[in-house]
Order: sequence, then structure tokens, then C-alpha cells
Amino acid sequence: MTGRRGFDLNAPYRDYLPDASGRVTVQAEELDRIELLMTGYTEGYLRYSGEVRPLPFGSHLDPATGTFTWMPGVGFVGPYDLVFVRWNGGRAVARQEVRIVLNPKGSNRVGPQTIIDVPAASSNGVATVGSSFFLSGWAADLDSTWDRGVDTVHVWAYPVNETGQREQPFFLGVAAEGPRPDVAAIYGDRFVDSGYGLVVQGLSSGIYDIAVFAHSTVRGDFAPAAVVRVRVR
Repeated sequence: MTGRRGFDLNAPYRDYLPDASGRVTVQAEELDRIELLMTGYTEGYLRYSGEVRPLPFGSHLDPATGTFTWMPGVGFVGPYDLVFVRWNGGRAVARQEVRIVLNPKGSNRVGPQTIIDVPAASSNGVATVGSSFFLSGWAADLDSTWDRGVDTVHVWAYPVNETGQREQPFFLGVAAEGPRPDVAAIYGDRFVDSGYGLVVQGLSSGIYDIAVFAHSTVRGDFAPAAVVRVRVR
């Protein structure tokens, strides 16, 4: 299935990869625009509480072209489970399940996401660690339509001097990829390998800003870094 998100009608269509159950998941925001090419499908419904109902308000499936469009208004948030049906000779011969997850506008839950889980900063905004510690989290570009949207994660250390200024950074390494079924459960199976991890070693005592840069295959560039401040004992 192909589609696109946003109001640029010249933007290219992208392929959406279904999960193991055959369902396609699309991440978007309220006040966004979603366009899906459902060629051959002439009817669509909303699944709600085990029943099928008309498509959500503001959405439309053109049975002549199979183009589904939706511009959800304010307050449309959460998952919406849709089913599209193809008919032949008066019988339903195929169906396609689509889950559209609408995040609050400006929630920063679409596009590149880089999350640091460990180490976690304490109430003073600093995590206390030893000279060797494990860094982990997850990174994905939620605009990706067929995989996690990130092909590498680089980690840098910025020493912080006594005046609170960052000094020249140095490279710590490339993080290893790992599974994150919890992320996949929220955003779809294509993001299951979005986890990353790196053992950081050799830092002398002091304060550092550890910066994690994820390279987005959607944008072709590194996304802005996620940063955690640590105090090495």
C-alpha cells in the first residue's frame, strides 16, 4: 500500500509495509492530512468496540480511484482502526486493515525520535555514573513507511567545564542495534529493531553531555541529538 502525510501534494508517495497480521500502521497528528492509495477498494469502515461504523468524520474514500483522504480536526487523537473492502460479483473478496494513530498536534511523536532511557538523569538533571556505564534507548523516524527509518546511531561526549560550557567533543562509538517490542507495540512492527545500546568506557572524572545522533534514512541526515548530562565519579 502507498500513501503520504502532509499538505504537500507534490510529495512522493511511499510504500507502507504491513505487520505480521497484514495491518498497516500510519503515524500522524491531529490537523494533519493523510492520503492512502487503496486501489481496488470501494468501501471503508471504522472498527469500534467490535462493530463496523462509517469512516471517521472528515475522511473520504473515492470508490472510482481508491484514494482515501482524511484531514482530522482538533481533538481527533489516539488509534483509529479502519478496514477497506474490495468487492467482486457482490462478494467481499479482499480487505485491508489500517491503523491510523493520531498524536496531539506538536507532540513531537512523528518524524525522527531519539530517546535515551539509560542513564536517567536525577532530579537535579544529572545522572551519576562510573567510569564504565551502559547507554541505551531507542531511535526511529516515525515518518518511515517500511522500516525503523534509522540506519545508524552515533554517540559523542561533550566535556562540560567549571563554567558550564561545553568543550570540544569526542566520538564514543556506534551504538549496537537491538529489539524494542514495546516501541513496536505502539508504533508498529517495522520499528521493532529501533533499540540501541553502547558500553561507554574510559571517561575521566567530571561532567559530560552525552549526545546521541540518529541518522534518518527518510531525511538522509542526522537528526538533532538527544542529550543526557552525566557526572563520572
